[in-house]
Amino acid sequence: MSPVLEVIAVVAIVAYVIVRQLQGEPLRGRRLLVLPVVLTVIGAVDLGGHGSHPGATDVALIALSALAAVAIGLRQGTVMRLERRDGYLWGQMPAHGLWLWCALLVT
Repeated sequence: MSPVLEVIAVVAIVAYVIVRQLQGEPLRGRRLLVLPVVLTVIGAVDLGGHGSHPGATDVALIALSALAAVAIGLRQGTVMRLERRDGYLWGQMPAHGLWLWCALLVT
């Protein structure tokens, strides 16, 4: 895939997730796990597909980025509004949660 298409795909996926969170949606276990797992697999395949192994600096930066993402994700979880609707757990990110998305994108 060309680099331009990769950037467009990433921007589209991030925008899709942000819009879903801001609008609110029923939270279902499988749906919450599928996209992160798929994106992790794509990233791992892409990382290993360049013919060279990641160096120590690469691994350290990936680990730091993962730790930052976990911390930001935990914070997003604390600001998410949760309520029961029609027998489902409903989650909605308040607008000020966009700052956390900005922090995630910066990392």
